[in-house]
Amino acid sequence: MRWATVRFGPSAAHTVAVSDSLRRVLVVLAVIACLAGIVFAFTLVDTDDGTNDIAVTDAGPVEQLIPPRGSEILRQEAVGVDLRPGWTGVLVINGVEIPEDQIDDTNLASLGQLLYTAGDGKAVERFEAGENCITAVVWRVEESRADSRDVDWCFNVT
Repeated sequence: MRWATVRFGPSAAHTVAVSDSLRRVLVVLAVIACLAGIVFAFTLVDTDDGTNDIAVTDAGPVEQLIPPRGSEILRQEAVGVDLRPGWTGVLVINGVEIPEDQIDDTNLASLGQLLYTAGDGKAVERFEAGENCITAVVWRVEESRADSRDVDWCFNVT
């Protein structure tokens, strides 16, 4: 029978110290990677582009812009906003405030939508071809217009 001598690398104490150091380095790298991921995620969030004071993605008063920013619609389509519960407001289209009696009040009462369709004899009779812009002036129903917030966006008409 032959016996062999087995030699081990560094001492056990030295191996533990390397493992602890390696673990610390890996934890620091993981934390740095997580922070970098969070910063990157914030760059991907759809936020206000600087021309509007409220981004629809925030927890603000508007659930949806109708039509969405930058979209293309036909002249006869309805435009407006879908408001979160507890909000009301008025629409200003191309600088012209739409009277309350020209807003589709059925949708406002049942769905919380401020919608307007251009037509003969109305404040805005038709949308011009090209860019058209809307400001939705919105406020909580228990507050007044003096406490309002503006949501601005533009769309194109074909």
